[in-house]
Amino acid sequence: EGFRPGTIQRYGFGYEDVKKRNPGIIYYSISGFEQVGPLAARPAMDPILQAFVGIVTENRGERDNHPHRIAISLIDMFTGLLGFQAIATSLYVRREQKVKEGRYLECSLMQGGAMLSVIRLMAQYLESGQAQRTAMPNGVMDTADGLIEGFRPGVMERLGLGYEALRAVNPKLIYCSISGYGQDGPSRDEAAMDLVVQASSGLLSITGTEAGEQTRCGYGVSDITAGMFAVIGVLMALHARERNGVGQYVDISMFDGMISAMCSNYASFLGDTTKVPGTMGTRYPTVVPYGVYNAADRALAIAVGSEKLWAAFRHGLGLPLEARFESNALRIENRVELDVILNAAFARKTAAEWISILRADGIPCSLVLNFAEVLAH
Repeated sequence: EGFRPGTIQRYGFGYEDVKKRNPGIIYYSISGFEQVGPLAARPAMDPILQAFVGIVTENRGERDNHPHRIAISLIDMFTGLLGFQAIATSLYVRREQKVKEGRYLECSLMQGGAMLSVIRLMAQYLESGQAQRTAMPNGVMDTADGLIEGFRPGVMERLGLGYEALRAVNPKLIYCSISGYGQDGPSRDEAAMDLVVQASSGLLSITGTEAGEQTRCGYGVSDITAGMFAVIGVLMALHARERNGVGQYVDISMFDGMISAMCSNYASFLGDTTKVPGTMGTRYPTVVPYGVYNAADRALAIAVGSEKLWAAFRHGLGLPLEARFESNALRIENRVELDVILNAAFARKTAAEWISILRADGIPCSLVLNFAEVLAH
């Protein structure tokens, strides 16, 4: 469920309510910030999280000491500090016990992004490029749950560490390969780094200023996305292994991950291939108003994602009722005219004043914070 914290409980479908009827349920809550704490009730949409980029606090209370949370032993085989290392090798798994017991899993968008800051160094015995399986610590391949590697296709096989070779030693091994374009296909041997995959996947063509200048996404998005899909694939393989006792090979492509992450963008394009999307700054093609605006002193981000929110937003800004803006379709059609009005309105007050007004009406909004401000928040 992805409601604001507290909403699902009011309908009688909170974790404690559901667990009574189904003790074995896994209940997954996704929220903008967290389920408890000072930010819990704050509304969030994508631009708000982009504006309010946070880090996870060191002490997460009982969740860090959850009795079902165990570390899976993974062998790291990377040649650089790429983003997908961080998420793919800092993997924790909650396994089923013999007696099923309900568990509550919470994912905060803010915390999820922060977890990626954990960097795992590569195994030293691979740094030289001369390592062989026999040079590894005795028994490590026989007992490992999984192996995650990020070499170009074919390198692990040349080192004697390919999936088929290791599966013969350990049939339960879950072997995950992360590469730019996958283990087969016409682009398998092409070198890839984050910026290159942002370009080849089409992301760079829609990321940039309203004037049409293309800009790199502010973080290693294709690295991180590949790591997330690696975690999903490894978890699925672990779950399958609990049932059949057999490991699997997981093939992750940075390129495929980006296409999947942009599925809504590609779905819109495939609906009308005559309209090739381009850069829009912080604006969004199907929701208006949605983006970053300048107040009297600094910038703030807003996301008005429904007609109910538009009515509250219009009232908060003191805008008159105008027929040309009374539906989202009309606001899209008249986006330029509306932006002129909104820019003039926001310039009348400070960003903090507008944040106070908009939050009182339930409008998703945030100051555009820099890293120092986030850490001090």
